[in-house]
Amino acid sequence: MGFDNHNSNFLRFARKRGKPFGRVATMGRQGMPGGGYCEQFLLDKFDASLVESFDYSDFEGATHIVDLNEPISGHDGKYDTIIDFGTMEHVFNAPQGLKNVSKLCAPGGQIIH
Repeated sequence: MGFDNHNSNFLRFARKRGKPFGRVATMGRQGMPGGGYCEQFLLDKFDASLVESFDYSDFEGATHIVDLNEPISGHDGKYDTIIDFGTMEHVFNAPQGLKNVSKLCAPGGQIIH
């Protein structure tokens, strides 16, 4: 999956709630229309301070290679914003995948599906 106009509009709506994006984790490395990936877009347009990605494969150069079907560790509460625009639908063990995403999110953070 990747960013499109609808996803960008949804992120703008989420930002209007007043929460800074801060440290961001994307589930899957999110592509942009026309090529490239979302990291610089989030840093420039949404004032993210850090953008890292979690993916099952290193095919797209994700920051962290993990299997969301299994418990992951080492990143607990590290991210202020979690963005999932189409990765969790590919996780067979949905309860574990959602637990992983919740553990990645800092207290008071936001998860955007």
